Amino acid sequence: MIYVGLDVPLNSVAVCAVDETGKLIREGTTLADAPSIVQYLEPWAGQVERVGLEAGPTSEWLTANLVELGLPAVSLEEGGRCGDSKQQARLSEAGKRHYDAIRWFGRAVGLLVKAEYEDELVEALRGCSIAYMEAGLYWAGRNYALAAVTGECRKFEQSGSVEGIDPSIFTHWFECELQLGRVPFALTAYELGANIRHGRSRTDEQKEFAEKHAY
Repeated sequence: MIYVGLDVPLNSVAVCAVDETGKLIREGTTLADAPSIVQYLEPWAGQVERVGLEAGPTSEWLTANLVELGLPAVSLEEGGRCGDSKQQARLSEAGKRHYDAIRWFGRAVGLLVKAEYEDELVEALRGCSIAYMEAGLYWAGRNYALAAVTGECRKFEQSGSVEGIDPSIFTHWFECELQLGRVPFALTAYELGANIRHGRSRTDEQKEFAEKHAY
């Protein structure tokens, strides 16, 4: 029997496969899509007992696609909790609706990553984060919130300006960190959001003055 762990950033996936004794079978990286992962594990087809993905920006979408292709995949909440059918059975009707939202947002994230629609991707990441938070999966919600922040910060890298950055993305990140009790990180999120709001609220005269007196 083979057990596989996947670490899934947005564009690639790190794969670690071990046997039932814990012996390393294969370790490496491949593209973050289900067919590539299936192909990567093809030498052990039929031997894979479980594939675990840490909850993150594309985990729900990727888990569903791996299951459709025949791999026994589950999305894992940080700390080892499993987002499988047993956990979902304990949820109320409201909780089930949150999981429906997670699945739909997860699919949207997967599609938007491929199409590289940056603004829409950030909104889908934030939506998925909210759905996870409402379902009580706070670490997964925080991971999605941080991915949304990362996507929003690319605008500054590209333009050198905070004009196009949505400060509410940072507010949501702040709320996620606060929910987890991570006060230093919450303060960082709050400070970054406040700086962006301040930068966007300056008048044209203030901006002109700042540009003239820039070092």
